[in-house]
Formats: sequence, C-alpha cells, structure tokens
Amino acid sequence: MWKRFLTPLVLLPLAVVIFFAGLIIGYFIPYPSPFSTSALYAGANIYSHVNPLLSCGDITNVSEGKIKTAKENANQFIEEQKKKGLVEDVSVYFRDLDNGGWFLLDNDLTFSPGSLLKVPVMMSAYKMEERKPHFLSEQVLFATSSKSNLVQLVSPQNPLEVGKSYTVKELIQRMIRGSDNGATTLVYQTLGEETVNATFDDLGLPHPSLTGDYSITIKDYSRFFRILYNATYLSPEKSEEALRVLTESEFNKGLVAGVPEGIEIAHKFGERELARTNQLHDCGIIYAEKHPYILCIMTRGQDTDSLAEAIAGISRIVYRDIHD
Repeated sequence: MWKRFLTPLVLLPLAVVIFFAGLIIGYFIPYPSPFSTSALYAGANIYSHVNPLLSCGDITNVSEGKIKTAKENANQFIEEQKKKGLVEDVSVYFRDLDNGGWFLLDNDLTFSPGSLLKVPVMMSAYKMEERKPHFLSEQVLFATSSKSNLVQLVSPQNPLEVGKSYTVKELIQRMIRGSDNGATTLVYQTLGEETVNATFDDLGLPHPSLTGDYSITIKDYSRFFRILYNATYLSPEKSEEALRVLTESEFNKGLVAGVPEGIEIAHKFGERELARTNQLHDCGIIYAEKHPYILCIMTRGQDTDSLAEAIAGISRIVYRDIHD
C-alpha cells in the first residue's frame, strides 16, 4: 500500500526537475526560426522591387493622419473634376506597403480592365516557368497579323513582324512595355486559357475575357500588385523580374505624371471604350523613398486625355500628402 503513495511523491519532484532543465537548455540553445534567413528581407538589398517578408529595419511609416488627408483631398479633387464634366466615375485604392494603412474611394464601382489584364497573363507565364523550366525561352512564331478591335492610347513603338519568331520572354516584355496586343495574344495562346484561368482561381477572382465584357473592382484588381510585391504567388526571383518589367512601361501619363521625375513606378495602364464612354486606368507600385505604396485609379468619362489628367492629378495629391 505504501508503494501506491510513494510513487507520486517520487515522480513529482522528478518531473519538476526535468521541466526546469528543459527551460535552461532552451534558453542557451534556441530553436532555429523559419524566418531567420536575412536574405529574404528587403533590408538585405537582395531585391529592389519586392519585399517577401516584413522588414525589421528602420521604416518610416505613413501616419493615419496623412492617409486621411490624402483621401479627403483626392475625393475633393474628383468631385471638382466631375462638376467640370471631365470625369464621370472614379475609383481609387491606396495602400502603404510598409504598415498596411490604406484608403478606398468608390469600390462599389466596376470597370472593364482592358490592358490591365496583361499583368495576370504575365504572372501566369512566370508561374509556368517555375513549373516548366525554360518556358520563357521557347520560340513562338508570329504567323499572321490581324487588326484588333481595341483602339490603343499608346501604340507599340516596335510592333511585331509577321513571319518572325519571338521568345515568350520577349513577348512578355513587349506586352507590358508597349502594351502590344499582338504579343498578348501569342502569350495567351501559348499558355492556354486554362493556365491563365488558374491564376484567377488561385486568387479567388472570376475568369477573365480578353475581348468580351468583363468587369472588376479596383480593390480586387490591386491584389495582383500586392502579391507581386510580397512574393506570395510567384517566387521572389520571378516577382522581382515581373515588377522590373512593369517599371519599363512606355506609358508616361497617369501615375507617372503625378510624381517627381526619377521616382520608379512598376505599373500598367488599361483602356476601353464601351457604351460611348471611355475608360482609362493606371495601377501600380510607386517606390517612394522609405515607404513604397500601391496606387490604383480607374476612371470613366468622355475624353481619354481628361481621364489621363485626372489620374495624374490624383497621383500628385497622394504623393504630396503622404510626404508632407
């Protein structure tokens, strides 16, 4: 009978000793963290356009007050543009990529993205390269030229030549830099509809249509730039390459016209004419000093030039207010 009482008395002190021994060992021999690889941090200067993990370095965050001021001033500017008849509808999405502060104007509106869809097509191609090495090096023949029904605000400086072959990588560069519709068609056909649709499935978005009616909210579209910056869909290397190509866009109106010269912007514009109205959009990442941010602006109105000036005006307001 005594053994039944002595056993717990012996085991209890032993358990206490083992517990504290474990604490001491854990203190002097810490368990390795999966986030300890400094090469993944933006502060390590491995990547110049992406930030796969939140940086632990010195960050100057945009205050809530500045974001509120930018939102109010942007909204006031939009209302003035509407009264003048220069724009009909405008949606704006801003997000500070360091601390996550954001604002949104008229997200209930939907727009036809037009050439903005070239960004997820590019992402699908880079995803294919991860699964099928050397895919970007494959040669694609531009056999015939067909006139597109979509009128382009900015025509490619060097259009594709019939009978010439191009690598998928070169087609992507032409698709983004000059918004070349012919290059887009070749990349889309090479990938296949299912591959492109899979990218939208992965993000929980409805499948696109390059020629038919398709609409999206500004916040939903901004996901593409957020996941490129955070490298949560493509590898950091491929995300970096995609954003670098986006910095080479030939479109210098809109977002670009609203920030000081020399500020790098990874962006894509889109345009569409529907129901006797024009749509012009510009979405991207502005690599402002110390705190890059996403700014997406979608507009609808009668005159494309007026829409471009409105986008530039909003871009100018946002940059000014978050830097004051």
